Amino acid sequence: MTLTALHVNTASAQTNPNDFIEVFQQLSGHHAGERKGHAKGVCAVGDFTASEAGQQAFDIALFSGETLPTQFRFSMAGGNPHVPDYHRSPRGLAAQFTLPDGSKHNIATLTTPVFGAKNPENFLGLLQAMRPNAEGQMDAERIADFRRAHPDTHAQGAWLAAKPPPWSYTTTEYFGLHTFYIRDHQGDAVKIRWHLSPGDGIKG
Repeated sequence: MTLTALHVNTASAQTNPNDFIEVFQQLSGHHAGERKGHAKGVCAVGDFTASEAGQQAFDIALFSGETLPTQFRFSMAGGNPHVPDYHRSPRGLAAQFTLPDGSKHNIATLTTPVFGAKNPENFLGLLQAMRPNAEGQMDAERIADFRRAHPDTHAQGAWLAAKPPPWSYTTTEYFGLHTFYIRDHQGDAVKIRWHLSPGDGIKG
């Protein structure tokens, strides 16, 4: 069984991907050739070998014990490719593993255990509330009104406010926000979420 951690359903009947592209550009400006979300990032290459515990627990190619070529991208949230590294915002870590048969296994994580909103509609609404006015200023009252009406948008901000920004991309935890099913050696499906911990400890 190959687990591919891709979040495909990014929109619903009320939203579409172009809505997000538009609002990201309104918030961060136009930056030709850059991603609209998580624009600032750095890539790395390495490899991954599952631990013995992982091999014993799960019957999937990712945990086969073979050394797998891996590509990573660490990134800052938002559409500004020049955002300072000390900014109090989520960081992302995406990893792509090349499995023994040549197929790919992807995971995507954030440094917050919760997302900015519970669904695409509320996340888009929050971003739209944050759009600057004609003078280039955010309307704090409009943002506060939206958050009061949508309490699911509070948790990520509270987490970020309680934690110092990471010292670096490699000194922080990363959380998978989606639940996946993978098989154990008895053939049973086990619910998992990814949780990546830095080998040298957490440092803010």
